Amino acid sequence: HIGYKLTVPNAGFFLWVKTPRPTGVADADADTAFCTTLAQAGLLTVPGKGFGYPGYMRVACCVNMDTLTKAVPIFDTVFNATVA
Repeated sequence: HIGYKLTVPNAGFFLWVKTPRPTGVADADADTAFCTTLAQAGLLTVPGKGFGYPGYMRVACCVNMDTLTKAVPIFDTVFNATVA
């Protein structure tokens, strides 16, 4: 319900999530800039451009449920700060 657009895989441990474009950042750099902002907030994600998916980030879901639960409010805060 946060607002991210993502591709749900048929199998695997990763989600491909569309990154919002931070203000003042070129489209080509949006995934890296957004992943950097998430990292500064304590979440490690990987820009999609390194995998041939520019504008997306790769989110690993192969961590324990407690880690995923703690990540949700950070994803929410960073997303809302970016699109505001």
